[in-house]
Amino acid sequence: MVTKQDEEWLLSYRPVRGIPADAYTVVQISEPDSRVEKIVLKPNPMEPQNFEDFIGQNSQKEVLQIVVDSANVENRLIPCVMLTGPYGHGKTTLAKLAVRRHKKKVVIIDGAIAGNTIESSDDTIYIVDEAHNIPAQVADSYNILIDSNQLRIIACTTNPGALPAPFRSRFRNIYLTSYNEGDIAEIVTRAARRLKCRIIPSAAQIIGERSKLNPRVALNLLEFTREMSLLNGINRLGVKDIENSLSKLDIDTLGLNSIDRKYLSLISSNPVGLNYISSALSIDTATIQQDIEPYLIQLGLIERTSKGRVAGTAAKLKASREIIEKRLRINDL
Repeated sequence: MVTKQDEEWLLSYRPVRGIPADAYTVVQISEPDSRVEKIVLKPNPMEPQNFEDFIGQNSQKEVLQIVVDSANVENRLIPCVMLTGPYGHGKTTLAKLAVRRHKKKVVIIDGAIAGNTIESSDDTIYIVDEAHNIPAQVADSYNILIDSNQLRIIACTTNPGALPAPFRSRFRNIYLTSYNEGDIAEIVTRAARRLKCRIIPSAAQIIGERSKLNPRVALNLLEFTREMSLLNGINRLGVKDIENSLSKLDIDTLGLNSIDRKYLSLISSNPVGLNYISSALSIDTATIQQDIEPYLIQLGLIERTSKGRVAGTAAKLKASREIIEKRLRINDL
């Protein structure tokens, strides 16, 4: 049975890769020939359910709310919006919250299959995840539909430059920024509450410090810690519980894992090319550039130069400090 709340958040949706079957409930529809299944997404307990519950990105939320609310006042669809930012920063979550506030139907798809799914519509918003994967010819074909108000897209991307400039120019661009440790700790605390478990403030702060300032990484750490504690009959997460889970995951005090540390060992003496690093780590170059390097650069541990990747100032200072401390220990013997 579909409740009134479900009706307000009724989604026109074609299941795509990466979305588990148990993440949605199929709703019976009267159009047997419909090519798009009508479903209601089950609430994700880890996600906020409204803008007020979304921590961080305050100016970006305000802009998005103005776009949505003004469209609601005039009873029209919102303009196309492009949400740009690093992975795990809440682009798709903000897109879903915007459509929920807009009270419109939505199709959620991956950019790689957009050409086979997106159609003109006057009552549907398309959320395109990984929008940079939309083929250039497909993106160009949407321009006329956008200009004639027959197509509305909220594009979520980490690499807007991969899309044709004429296509990008038709979007309102909103750029997500970095989070701080306090924001991450609050995100973790609220997510724990939704999962019906408690976490003490100092434990949430540790996750904030070790999460690479990435909400998705932080929530994964929280969920793993909760799973470990669940097996031990614990429903209140403390500092020891967080430390135990971080130890199991081999995450150090900087939030670096074993792959990050291996990366740093490869560039400890001389400049190293990206292809060599890729071969040594058995990780493709795109993943290294998007997932591994940004945080290491942010910490000052690496630098990208014309000669290759080199150890950054922070890494050199750390190495010098370790040498000095080692010598002091030897002299004390």
